[in-house]
Amino acid sequence: MLTLFIVSTLEGWPDIMLVSVDSTEKNEGPKIENATTYAYFYVIFILLGSFFLVNFFIGVLFLKYEEAQAAENKGYTPEHINWISLQRMVTEAGVAHEKQNKPIGLMRLKLYNIVTSDPFDIFIMSNIVLNMIQMALTHEGSSEGMNTFLRISNYFFTMVFLIECILKLITYHWNYFQTAWNKFDFFVVVSSVFDFSLEFIDADSLKGFPIGNVAKVLRVLRVSRVLRLLNKDKNLQALI
Repeated sequence: MLTLFIVSTLEGWPDIMLVSVDSTEKNEGPKIENATTYAYFYVIFILLGSFFLVNFFIGVLFLKYEEAQAAENKGYTPEHINWISLQRMVTEAGVAHEKQNKPIGLMRLKLYNIVTSDPFDIFIMSNIVLNMIQMALTHEGSSEGMNTFLRISNYFFTMVFLIECILKLITYHWNYFQTAWNKFDFFVVVSSVFDFSLEFIDADSLKGFPIGNVAKVLRVLRVSRVLRLLNKDKNLQALI
């Protein structure tokens, strides 16, 4: 039962599976891949015991939600429901941040036209995707040339996002921080710059500080840049 519980949590089950496939007879020592067919048990158990039950649970939630929604709309015609939806949409509508904070000065207006243009937006989104691919290329046993490429490309992406942040700060000034997405973006950029600066700090001068753990956390935060893609796609937002 303890074994099945561990497998159902999806944490640490590969170790148990490897021990199982190396098992032999009772009171005999293990032999590498003596019973590889035991691995199928874990695959089937996880599919039925974890994924199937989770999807079944979510399906029940959706069913209850639809029932509650039907009960809430009971007595209303489709015209009434459309009218209510339209009124809700009107009351929740607001001016976009870019339109509401359009600058007046000539230089800031030129920067505004740049940072709000589609080519600039596509360039930044492309860099986010490329940055995710670059981070995924890190692997054990990589060559010195690969490590140099990853380090230099990380500098490049950090500078791209830093320049983007500076341009938007110049364009919007303090109004830049009016949206949660801009605050999140600023936090990730600052974290990336701090992580970048740690590589040039003498390690001996930081003895006693958990600098290694801080660096790991900051590098993990860089992955969160991919969340910015949600701001550009309503379907992705709905999925999240």
